[in-house]
Amino acid sequence: MKKISQALLFLLINISAYACADQLKTHKGDMFTGLLISFVDGICIFQSDYGATLKIPTSDIYGLDLQTSKEIHLTNGDRITGVIQHQGSQQLVSSSALGKIQLKMADILRITPVVAENKEPANKAVGKSEHVQSIGGNSQDTPPLDFLTGSTVMLASGKFELELGLSYKHSRTAYPLTSSGYFQQSAYTARSLTFDLAGRLGVGDGAEIWANIPLDYTYVQQVSTNQYVRDKQAVQVGDVSFGVDYLLTKENENTPALTFNLAASAPSGKNHYYPIQDMWMDPFSNGAGHWSISTGLSFVRTTDPAILFGGVSYRHFFPRRIDGYMIRPGDEFSGYFGVGFAINERLSVGTRLSHAYQANMVADGEKIYGSDKSPMDLSIFSSYRANKNWTITPQVTFGLNDDAGKPIVSIRGKRTF
Repeated sequence: MKKISQALLFLLINISAYACADQLKTHKGDMFTGLLISFVDGICIFQSDYGATLKIPTSDIYGLDLQTSKEIHLTNGDRITGVIQHQGSQQLVSSSALGKIQLKMADILRITPVVAENKEPANKAVGKSEHVQSIGGNSQDTPPLDFLTGSTVMLASGKFELELGLSYKHSRTAYPLTSSGYFQQSAYTARSLTFDLAGRLGVGDGAEIWANIPLDYTYVQQVSTNQYVRDKQAVQVGDVSFGVDYLLTKENENTPALTFNLAASAPSGKNHYYPIQDMWMDPFSNGAGHWSISTGLSFVRTTDPAILFGGVSYRHFFPRRIDGYMIRPGDEFSGYFGVGFAINERLSVGTRLSHAYQANMVADGEKIYGSDKSPMDLSIFSSYRANKNWTITPQVTFGLNDDAGKPIVSIRGKRTF
């Protein structure tokens, strides 16, 4: 399994296909992909491919590659109409009237749209759109950047997303019991199927509110011998969670986009602390059993051809009496880091590494040493825009240690209104 996850990760990072869009490179080595909005009065306004608008001094720009013909105003008063591309330390303008002309960035005073554009740009790829992802966008011409959900604000005010998710987890252990009979087995099987209903709404300028309701089906079977088999199944609601994401700063040349995250979780799921003889039913505990509140900070940074994202968070659990004990789970600290690629207008891929630490629980005022957890997992996912309304996102999550548990396979469908 480890070799498979490494191979898939290697495949994602070495994908060479990439969507056609405007590109901007700075003297510091940063490269941004998206759409040039304006280039005038010493300031360049550039919209990155996930919606952040960058404001960059033109003196900091090393090169431009634009996908449509523009009118280029030079410092000497001349004007050239053509497609501009970066070539070494020069800017190459392909003009239908003047041919190819080499310029320096310092020679360019302004770049403005062409009033009447009747010809296709010289370097426009067949089948590629000049539009890129923007906040609140749901066009077939924009890449589905679902891996950024929760890391930045993606929806404009009034936009609503409905998401349906289905995930499956399976664990099994078995060994023969030769002392009880030649064919006798001891086995333990646990299967869990979770259906998630989630909604996300853009509110105000740079904020989203969201909520998630999970429904779990769990089946557990314990086999000691053919004469002693017990099983149980249940359908129950998991912990309902809700929160808000607020965009603190938009991405610019020097800093990433920063988002403040605030969330809460209600103990609508079930949690039990079983005695030893009933521990086989532990998978039916499908919730924390406590109210909790969490806060965090996440970032997104465009560095062509990839989009980097990550974040850190802190989660506090409130005490509650369960099975006769006053329980307070330990506080949790977590973080994640990921990289995603917008392959084209319909497909994106990415991977994310997550790690958390939860401190020891306290039962009836006594700290229970050894109850702390430190799960680490790796997720690999892709998003495909099936049509103008629906985006499909399959995902596989591999637990990298015992605390993380077994692999989880999931698929989500999202519709934007």
